[in-house]
Amino acid sequence: MDPSYNQPLSEHQMNMARQLIERNFFVDCLSLASDQELDYGISSPDYPSRPATLVSMPPTEPEVVAFIMSTKSNCTKLLDGFVKLGFEPRHAMVPLENRDSNDRQSAFVKFLEAVYEGNTLIRNRTRIAAIFKWFIECQDSVHSLSASDLHPRKTSHWTDPGRPRAPMDHLTEMLKWQASGFRVCKNGVRMKCEMIEMLCAKGAVIDLYQDRFRSGQRSSGLTPNNAVGIAMTPQCPASFLRVFLSNRTKEDQEFVAVGKVWKSSGADLPRGMHYAMTYMESIVTHIYRDLFGATEHVGGRLRIDQEYRAKLALLNQPQWTDNTEAQALRNLVEVVNDILHEMELQTDFSQAEEGAGFKTYSWFRLCRAVSGLANDSYRAETEEYSKYHGDRRHRFVIDPLWDPRLQWIESELDQRVLDSILLIAQLPRVEVANLWREMILERGNGCQWWEVEEAYNFHVDAWDVEKALEEGALDRFADLSL
Repeated sequence: MDPSYNQPLSEHQMNMARQLIERNFFVDCLSLASDQELDYGISSPDYPSRPATLVSMPPTEPEVVAFIMSTKSNCTKLLDGFVKLGFEPRHAMVPLENRDSNDRQSAFVKFLEAVYEGNTLIRNRTRIAAIFKWFIECQDSVHSLSASDLHPRKTSHWTDPGRPRAPMDHLTEMLKWQASGFRVCKNGVRMKCEMIEMLCAKGAVIDLYQDRFRSGQRSSGLTPNNAVGIAMTPQCPASFLRVFLSNRTKEDQEFVAVGKVWKSSGADLPRGMHYAMTYMESIVTHIYRDLFGATEHVGGRLRIDQEYRAKLALLNQPQWTDNTEAQALRNLVEVVNDILHEMELQTDFSQAEEGAGFKTYSWFRLCRAVSGLANDSYRAETEEYSKYHGDRRHRFVIDPLWDPRLQWIESELDQRVLDSILLIAQLPRVEVANLWREMILERGNGCQWWEVEEAYNFHVDAWDVEKALEEGALDRFADLSL
């Protein structure tokens, strides 16, 4: 016989037994309250009846949510049980776990971050939405400021010490990283947009400025810093832009409004004190990556041609865009439609060269579509207007230092470096890039990129560069042999 048989239970074992009894009894209460039979914990005829005095009802909002989210199923029934037992959402603050414990965050934001990081057994969108709706019944949950407690090694953003933000800011920050990253989860993006819409219905407001959190190591030049930039990423539904614009009802909130006191940055500035610029080269790059597989799509993808048509319909109004901006957006939407149509007609190219040629031509067309924003006269006109009247609330712009031909070179070099037999991969990158740049400028007759009207003059193939490098190597060899 086992010598431990019939031995007294240790204090630890007794505590575990009490916890199981209390948990099981409380779940039974919830089963009755929600009119559903729930099966959690141990059920055995060897256990005696569990008296009501042992019930330990979670006293705070965070504990209720933690209890519900630790279950694998029936969480909405548990939540319904809590409500029927009289447990209403209450605003509660809890210490941070991953950062300074002196900072605190709301139970609501803790729930949002758990969903964002996947730290919950709940995966069903309906169940998550039920908990979300329960939270926002409390107005304090909707508007109260909260720090971020996302794990530093798993996330892209967090709040600076002493800089808590409203739940809406947390949600839009999460949406920003989910919609603009190299890996886009369709369901995650859609759920964030639905949550944002529900928060707006409760009185929350989406801020134009979206760079109030400190960025982590995964930040990149493709990450938007304003709500319009987020909305214009390919896999962000048009519904987000619609909700954002619908709340901008004051005249000074219109994008064409001007102000001399607005700033382009400043995380501590109050809402309404920023103006923003959405860089079209970032949008074009996102679209190209989305079309040609550089972006990993999880759970499917949106029809970006349909989404961009809807976004254009929203922005093609005089209070949001000037004529040049509107024309650039119309051109861009038309090109996206054409590219997708051509891809559907021919889903598989017979030759790798044909596929590469189509990508190159598509890049030219996307850049050409928005080239009006880079025009010298338009840029000078907008700068002169801003000098005397102030900056516009929002504007679509192109960085004057951006040259899509050079961006294409860098992308090609990243791919060719893997082919070690090529001179392109063997020679110093700077040397190859300089030669490539010279060849492109020569082919384009020294024109600026937005002045080039033909695709042939916009691009020099990598094999042409390789031939030039080979000829240069032969010339150097001949000089040495003399």
